[in-house]
Amino acid sequence: MEPNKYWLLYFGLLFIFLGSNTGQAICFRVSCLVRACFYMMLAVAAMIAAKLLWAIGGLFLRLANCLKTKRASHISADAKE
Repeated sequence: MEPNKYWLLYFGLLFIFLGSNTGQAICFRVSCLVRACFYMMLAVAAMIAAKLLWAIGGLFLRLANCLKTKRASHISADAKE
């Protein structure tokens, strides 16, 4: 397979397209779309992290309540003796 001998022509056409107003407008729209997708993925990652931390907080709350009731029952058992 021989290499493409028109690569300089293709780059020239690309630079002419990017230099035009239409090319710049298209590139601007594409960059806005990429930026929007990035921020949407960042928001989803933040939501997942928030839900994970909320679940860990709930587990710690249950653990604290369990330990508190065990301690209270242990103290009341000692008081009865």
